[in-house]
Amino acid sequence: MSQDQRSSSRRALFRHTGSGVESLAASVRALALFSQEDPDTDRPLPLPHRLAIIYLMLPLLIWLVGWFDWWFGIPAAALLVYALWRSIGPFRLAFSKNALSQTCRKALRPTTVFLLTASLAWVMATAAGGVFDIRNGDWIKHRAIFLDLTRGSWPVSYPFWLSDLAEFFPNNVVPDPFHLRFYLGYYLVPGLFGSWLGEAALNWAVPLFTWMGVALMLLLFVRGLSGYRVVAATLVFVFFGGMDIVMHVLFEGWDWFEPSITWNGWPLVSLGLNNLGLTDYWDLEVFYLSHMIGLKWAPQHFIAGGLYALLIVQLRRQRRFLAISGIVIGPSIFWSPFIAVSLLPLVAVLLYENGIRPFLRWQNVLLSLPLVVLLASYLSTGTESVRRNWLWENAALDHVVRSMSAIYLLEFLILAVLLVLLRPRLLREPFFFACLATLLVLPWYSYGEVADLATRGLIPPLVLLSYICARTLLEPRSADEGLNWLPGRRILSVLIVLILCIGAVGAFFNLAKSNNSHNLRVHRFSQFGPDYTIALVVPWWAFHQYLTDQLPNWYVSLLREPNTGRDPAKWELIVRSQFEVYLQDSGIIAFVQRPCTQPPRRARFIVHVFPSDTPVRKHDTLDFPFNEAPGFQMEDTCVASRALSGTAAGRRILVGQYKEDGSGHIWLGSYYSAEYWSQRLEEAGDPIIRSRFDVFKSRNSLMYSKVRCSEQDVKDDFAIRAYPVDVNSLSDDRKRQGFEELVYAFSEHGGRIGESCVMMVELPDYEVLRLETGQRTESGGWQWVGRARLAD
Repeated sequence: MSQDQRSSSRRALFRHTGSGVESLAASVRALALFSQEDPDTDRPLPLPHRLAIIYLMLPLLIWLVGWFDWWFGIPAAALLVYALWRSIGPFRLAFSKNALSQTCRKALRPTTVFLLTASLAWVMATAAGGVFDIRNGDWIKHRAIFLDLTRGSWPVSYPFWLSDLAEFFPNNVVPDPFHLRFYLGYYLVPGLFGSWLGEAALNWAVPLFTWMGVALMLLLFVRGLSGYRVVAATLVFVFFGGMDIVMHVLFEGWDWFEPSITWNGWPLVSLGLNNLGLTDYWDLEVFYLSHMIGLKWAPQHFIAGGLYALLIVQLRRQRRFLAISGIVIGPSIFWSPFIAVSLLPLVAVLLYENGIRPFLRWQNVLLSLPLVVLLASYLSTGTESVRRNWLWENAALDHVVRSMSAIYLLEFLILAVLLVLLRPRLLREPFFFACLATLLVLPWYSYGEVADLATRGLIPPLVLLSYICARTLLEPRSADEGLNWLPGRRILSVLIVLILCIGAVGAFFNLAKSNNSHNLRVHRFSQFGPDYTIALVVPWWAFHQYLTDQLPNWYVSLLREPNTGRDPAKWELIVRSQFEVYLQDSGIIAFVQRPCTQPPRRARFIVHVFPSDTPVRKHDTLDFPFNEAPGFQMEDTCVASRALSGTAAGRRILVGQYKEDGSGHIWLGSYYSAEYWSQRLEEAGDPIIRSRFDVFKSRNSLMYSKVRCSEQDVKDDFAIRAYPVDVNSLSDDRKRQGFEELVYAFSEHGGRIGESCVMMVELPDYEVLRLETGQRTESGGWQWVGRARLAD
């Protein structure tokens, strides 16, 4: 019996026996909007789908080989390749003249050329994979991870917090190392080229890999269409977004809309709002990302979400795909755990339509579960402190319900109703309901500091909704489908197009923002210094989202041994206080207390780093609790450390600690490098006061310096009386005196450079006419030792 005869017999059996769920599943398959293949086909997968699967699985193969010891990683990768090849291969390569000519003609078809060009233009318009100078927190993180993969050995870890801190712990026993723990699907392929060819390779590897993913999405999105329909579908996909502008007009009016175009060697377009399409309405942290924002800010989520959603929908009946669906969809958490969560309803539809039998292949049974366990262990450990909450915990429930109802209507519900009216058979399409259910339910639970689960997890259903729009508008319809009244169908089509155009406004706003941000200025990966690493660029509250020291022992035993090649640390004690503060020559600061006299997890530190080439009030701030930094407690020793941005050379560092009751902080002391101090002295010139301490004025600060000073010289507090040019600059209680008195402790603002004592304090913001300096006497009074006039 032929394959077609077996298929007919099976359908006839379902039709006549009416066997419950199986019969219903068969009828759903017969009416499915998206199906393009016979449900029983065993033909090879279409080439674009095979390329998409390879694109999604390649980072996982690199991870297995590059992250793990050879005895585990290489056999696991080889087994995975064999399992995939059984379903997506073989690729028939022919090198005859006719075969090559035919292949070139297919590759250079106008439709293919258009899609490749459109995808390239889209990637370039959204910062070209971070090569253009676009500044936001997402790309700060993306670039740092790319550079860490390029510069360090694999698996990427930060063991300098081990070897460098060893001398502070009893018997040099240190905790577990910190490993890079992140979903690396988007990063590993360019990172591999970077590790082979150097940082400059990222300048082309990142945009190239991004472009390949976007091109594959477009190829899948327009599959089955031709002619003008390809162009129309591409426009729908690129500019798809919710009607955020309507919310702004209804609740904020038109005051924000002030369009203008200026020319400064490059057209600068201002429309008033630059983040339209990523609006946090009513403090609910609910974001329905437009496709433009998804690609520009979160390409790792957007590319994976789009490819996985389109693969599942278009290959829903392909036996070859179902046989490897576990090892293709399961590792989606390596691209994005949030995408993996939102794919679960689509997987449920696959199971409902096909039953469990097509999935029971050795590829799924033997490989998918171990892969998921391995990836879940890697990605989930140490994430207990990540923020998570329900939507009603942010505001009153009645306010949440009213607000969410308005958001639902303007983001997707009005569009969904019009689509159903135009094509009623969508009511029998389970993927359509899975899409709507995800859009309705997922925003109610927030996971991550910026609601990452809802923001990123909504990408697959939004891509699917745009796909439904394109198919509903552009695919030919039968005469008995939908409205029989032709003008009615046209009215519905016009309304859908109008809604899509309103949603596209957000994409245009973000294109304008990208244009104004980068002006085509190139921000090459090779221009970033060694300080640009994920361990430095993320704030303390996000540290454990990217680094962890809590990986399971069985997992760590599988990893390759990293080779850091670092020299032994050289530490300098810079402050002696409640915590001894040490500074390493490479720029790591460590707070050490022996023995621990307070609960270490309640300790919180603050560090101000003053570069020598910026004004004194401009500084970098590190603010981190003990438990959110690389903090350790072993026996009676507590150590908390963070890496500074750059080396200690040429720096002034001010360290402090927050009070336990949260009422403020106290400064523990300052550190001045010799390079920093000499540069500031050279800038200041001659001293304005010569006395017990020579006093210099540099910018808006006073610098105190004494060679061969004693402990008595710095025992007493320092005082400044500042007389303003305009007495009205003072507060009311100071105007009668005509001056402001400022008191400073050397233990907080001063330090030692060799035998010299140095101190730097800031002057008030107002213009100072003259000042007096002095120190407290043993009797508690003040001895004024110097005066200087600063203004005419």
